Amino acid sequence: MLPHEIGGLVAGLTAPPATLFALAALTSRGRRFSDSLTDLRIQISRLERPHVRAEAGLAELGAQLEQHASVLEAAVANAQAQIRELGGGFGGEVTELEKISGTLRAQIVESNGAITAQAREADPDELLSASLLTADVGKTYLLLSRAVERHK
Repeated sequence: MLPHEIGGLVAGLTAPPATLFALAALTSRGRRFSDSLTDLRIQISRLERPHVRAEAGLAELGAQLEQHASVLEAAVANAQAQIRELGGGFGGEVTELEKISGTLRAQIVESNGAITAQAREADPDELLSASLLTADVGKTYLLLSRAVERHK
C-alpha cells in the first residue's frame, strides 16, 4: 500500500468513532446545561417568594419580642418606683465615697512625687529613665501621663 492509501484507510477508520465521540460530548454538555438551568430556576423561585416557615417564625419572634418588651416596661416601672422610695438615701454615702476618693488621689499624687524624687536621686544622668521611656512600658507611661497632662 502506498502512503496516501494508508492515510485514507486510517482516516476512514477513525472518522466514525471521532464523530460519535463529538456527538456524545455535545449531548452530554447539553444535558449538563439543562440541569444547571433547572437548578438556577429553582433557586430563583426560592428567592422570589419568601419561605412560608420563615414568615411564621418571624411572626412568632415578633410576638415574643412584644412580650419581652412588656416585661421590661414593668421592670423599669418597678425600678423607678423603688428609686423614688429610696429618695436621697444614698446622698451621704456618695459624699463619703467622694471624700475617700479625693484622699486616695492625694496620696497617690504624693507617693508618685516621692518615687519620682527617689528616681531622680538614684539616676542623676537619667540613663534608667531613657531606657524605660523607650521600652513599651515607658511608652505606655508617656501616653498615660500626657493624657493626664503630667508629663510634657
